[in-house]
Amino acid sequence: MSINFARLLAVIGTCSMIISACGTMSSADFSKLPVEMVQADFAIDVSDPREVVGFADYYFIADVESAEPVKENGLSEAIKSESTGALPYTAIRATVLQNIKGTLPTDKPINFYKAGGVSTDGKTLMLYANDTLPEVGNIYAFTAVAQADGSLLVSGPNSNVQIDTDQKMIAGASFLSEYEENYKNEITYERERFSYKGEN
Repeated sequence: MSINFARLLAVIGTCSMIISACGTMSSADFSKLPVEMVQADFAIDVSDPREVVGFADYYFIADVESAEPVKENGLSEAIKSESTGALPYTAIRATVLQNIKGTLPTDKPINFYKAGGVSTDGKTLMLYANDTLPEVGNIYAFTAVAQADGSLLVSGPNSNVQIDTDQKMIAGASFLSEYEENYKNEITYERERFSYKGEN
């Protein structure tokens, strides 16, 4: 084997490791990045959980299993068409522990998108002001909007609220009453509605 060919293989191997590392960036890696907050105007008062729930199609408690950066060509067509390009997106895979509004599968993990994530250059975490990115291993109350193609989008402040519990069997848990009350008193926002279609 020539020296030049050996060097080429070494370079290819190094590039492969870099690409692999970028493709599997975990939420633990996200937390190490500086955060850039993006200001935005919303159609609702995102500080009022009744309005946040009323705008959403689904409100559920879920355990996050993975969170990966998504390139634009990895977005669903509906989200891609609506994207302003102001924020990157993150692909979330989570197991639904409790449905509060709407019905999502609980027998297998579901996939959805979160508006916000790692910038294209990989140097910053870009989020709407006052928003957070779900982290693997944590449990959240999610509000999601179904898109025209059946995919789900979680977007904006208070669209994922962390729940301080490690319970996986949460049916009947006392803390659920707060979230059930939000749904009971939801302030519905009139808009076109769609439904989650699951995996193709």
